[in-house]
Amino acid sequence: MTRVAQGDFIHQIKWDGIRGICMMENGAVSVFSKSGRNATAAYFELSVLKTQMDAKQAVMDGELVVFVDGKPSFYHALKRSRVHGSAVTARYAVRYIVFDLLMLDGEDLRSKPIEQRQARLKERFEGSAVAALADSFDDGNALFALMKQKSMEGIVSKRRGSPYTAGKRHNDWFKTKTAKKILCIVSGVHFNEGQAASLMLGIYRDGSLVPVGHVGAGLSQEDLRCLGEYAKREGKAEGKNDIALEPRLTCWVRFAEWTPALTLRHPVMLGFADKPPEDAAGEEISL
Repeated sequence: MTRVAQGDFIHQIKWDGIRGICMMENGAVSVFSKSGRNATAAYFELSVLKTQMDAKQAVMDGELVVFVDGKPSFYHALKRSRVHGSAVTARYAVRYIVFDLLMLDGEDLRSKPIEQRQARLKERFEGSAVAALADSFDDGNALFALMKQKSMEGIVSKRRGSPYTAGKRHNDWFKTKTAKKILCIVSGVHFNEGQAASLMLGIYRDGSLVPVGHVGAGLSQEDLRCLGEYAKREGKAEGKNDIALEPRLTCWVRFAEWTPALTLRHPVMLGFADKPPEDAAGEEISL
């Protein structure tokens, strides 16, 4: 059973997007990635923050989220981070979910308790379709259960009274993630020294079959032997160590999250599926 942080915490939804720091000063808004890269050009619509925040200067922390069919899509958030121009707005429209306030009109708030920082945000910030404040909840177990029900990523628990600390090396914020599974197409078999070592996986995106990585965990040696024989019989050599297959077989794969390269992180084979390939369209299901 997944354990949610216990004690004096507030709990927030862990939005499946890309972390973003927004700086507002004298009517201009700048957006920076977690690594410090200036990403303002990629998120031009966040200039609206200057009308939503009642301040001359502010620094906010939040998540850049792209919603697909009402749910956050990390895949689409990554795609959005790599494209520029107004043409992308309709397809990868971003919403900024603000969860912390670091600076306000020259005052450094990072040492203040999280409750004070959030209170200042609520006093000064007015939400819109482009940017909104993250909600906080007292019951972490109930929130986590709801996230599982809605097939969302999980929750973040934040210690009451805690300051804002950059990075991961502190004990004030804890993530509790749901496990996910996804329907994939077996697009080929990867061989190592002549032996089948893993399955090549793909899903359909925008009508095209795109690779999402390999899976070997969860497959027995006998499974790999049989799949290797099948690939040699039915497939087509693709490079030195790969045999490509027609998109016929589907399988369920458990994974932790998407990588920046848009592949599955820590995939584990759950089993083959009685589902047609066209159903492998990237829908994630919480376990």
